[in-house]
Amino acid sequence: MHDKLVKVYRISAITLFVKNMEASCKFYSAIPGFELVCGGISDSFTTYQIEGGSKMYLNLELREEDTSNDFGRFIQENSSGTIKKALHPQKWVELGM
Repeated sequence: MHDKLVKVYRISAITLFVKNMEASCKFYSAIPGFELVCGGISDSFTTYQIEGGSKMYLNLELREEDTSNDFGRFIQENSSGTIKKALHPQKWVELGM
């Protein structure tokens, strides 16, 4: 359980680890409102800007090894600033980045 809950104002970026960048780029490029701004099918890191009121980003990071215990991270903004967290199947882990 969380010791202290904080209000999240927005999530500015989410990074998903993918095993196939080409298939992932084709999938996300087909979604209306997702604009490719960096990288692409032959790169190891790709960024999409998502249309909306504030800037939001989806990052794809190529990970060819098993990522079943670590499948991404997100950046949230709250009253104390920006916090980066890792996404794990069983828990949230705060990153000291």
